[in-house]
Amino acid sequence: MAGPKNDQVGTTSTAQDHASSAAAAGKSPAIDRKNHAKTCWLLSKDLDGPIVAGSSTKIEAKLVIIAAKPRTPFVGLRLEFPLGDSNGEQFDNEVAGFGVRHQADFKYHAHPLPLIPHNFHEIVLQFPRDRFTYDLQPVPDDLRHRFAATGHLTVARVKLNEGENVRVLGWGKPFANQSDSEVEAWVNDNKPIIDDITLLDITRQTEFLLVVANEQKSLGIKLGVTTR
Repeated sequence: MAGPKNDQVGTTSTAQDHASSAAAAGKSPAIDRKNHAKTCWLLSKDLDGPIVAGSSTKIEAKLVIIAAKPRTPFVGLRLEFPLGDSNGEQFDNEVAGFGVRHQADFKYHAHPLPLIPHNFHEIVLQFPRDRFTYDLQPVPDDLRHRFAATGHLTVARVKLNEGENVRVLGWGKPFANQSDSEVEAWVNDNKPIIDDITLLDITRQTEFLLVVANEQKSLGIKLGVTTR
């Protein structure tokens, strides 16, 4: 298994560990109470193994960290499946009778919010709150080329506590992509995405290997806020 070089230091912790370490040092823990959706890549097995989802595949992936009120805090993995062609057009779905998916434009600063086309079908895997650990390490230099990013990259290994499972949001929501039968089969027919890995397999995982487009210390602060 590929790993960091000897001079690279990783951190293994929970959100409670983040607060406890700061308290032991006589400091208030760093707090980031914003919501984040950080570009990431989901890998199978090893850092040099298959990339299941991420910007180099047909499935976009985001590490989602919700910490701002009034929403209930959580950390999770969001998978975004295209509803249209490579240009984001849902024309084929509309012609076939499925229609065009829309969502409110939250960038609009007046009410009512206008609706705009939303070109992705989102499935979110919520990690059980307070019941998972994470290990953060830098991405080894010899593997950075695998990920379409030029800035900071951090390896995040997430492990659910014994007996825990992710909560799946978006499962069963109607989906179509008349422009890409392969993507449609991944969602609707549970066909393998890569090797023998299916969407159902991903939802049943208790360990997740991610590469996140975020600096290591900053990512730890974001992850550490979700229980306070």
